[in-house]
Amino acid sequence: MWVFSNLRCGTPEEPCQEAFNQTNRKLGLTYNTSCCNKDNCNSAGPRPTPALGLVFLTSLAGLGLWLLH
Repeated sequence: MWVFSNLRCGTPEEPCQEAFNQTNRKLGLTYNTSCCNKDNCNSAGPRPTPALGLVFLTSLAGLGLWLLH
């Protein structure tokens, strides 16, 4: 599984380091382990677009109306 940040990144337990795409063997996660200012180690992953949410809600509403029919 791929995640976009390492939550403990930059803490005393896990200091910043220049490494990318490391795998945590216990959890099976792959993440960017670098915490330097030049990358986005602690930033959130990409957000779904608002249009995608609108399509999902419209589809859900249509399904609900069809079930009520």
